[in-house]
Amino acid sequence: MTRLPDMLKLVPFALVVLLPAFLFTGCADDNKTSFMQKGSGSADKLFFVPPAEDIMEEQESGLDIIKNVINVTFDPLIGEDEVNRIIASVDGEVVGYDKGVNFYQIRLKNVNLKELDAARMKLLSNFKEVEAASRSLISAHKNPYYVK
Repeated sequence: MTRLPDMLKLVPFALVVLLPAFLFTGCADDNKTSFMQKGSGSADKLFFVPPAEDIMEEQESGLDIIKNVINVTFDPLIGEDEVNRIIASVDGEVVGYDKGVNFYQIRLKNVNLKELDAARMKLLSNFKEVEAASRSLISAHKNPYYVK
């Protein structure tokens, strides 16, 4: 029975000395970077900032979008020449990019939203190298009835 009180004497020692030591070493971040930044990303990027006249509100969602730009992500194994060939198939022009993740902002000239969506669907349907194609959103939800 004398062993239990001897073990209880160790509890304050554990709380005062060992617990802070474990917390300190477990929370240390020698790299000073988040896990998403390690070994990824690219310095080769330029994002498009639209002029005010190119921004419009999408009626269905209440979101602000760039009326003539689509965002396209390509397969990581595709080359620059192939990217340019695919973009040319919709008469597009690269206005922004992050080449480290094969993300491109493509401007289409003189299009309405129906034609913009048709170009997105053409890219998705005709080119297996296109992983994603979407409207270029530049705002958060404003419509309280929009369901996420």
